Amino acid sequence: MPGVVTAACRFAPGRAQRSAGGRRAALRVRPLLMTVGMNLVGLAPVLLSSGSGADVTQRIASPMVGGLISLTTLTLLLIPCIYAVYRRRGLP
Repeated sequence: MPGVVTAACRFAPGRAQRSAGGRRAALRVRPLLMTVGMNLVGLAPVLLSSGSGADVTQRIASPMVGGLISLTTLTLLLIPCIYAVYRRRGLP
């Protein structure tokens, strides 16, 4: 996130750092959600399959789905909140 805020301030020098960072971060949400969504759509047939070898492939695909969901949540919710608290307290 610091790189996003820095880049946003270069493009909008008169604006506050928070609003400029929010605008640049908003541009990155759509591609992230599209990528994760397509990965989940691609893994859905593997998770729902019932043919031969399905038990092995489901064991491989289920951690991938969990990882995609947790990584997306972490990237979109937790890291920006931690960064906002970090900046609010004035830590370097």
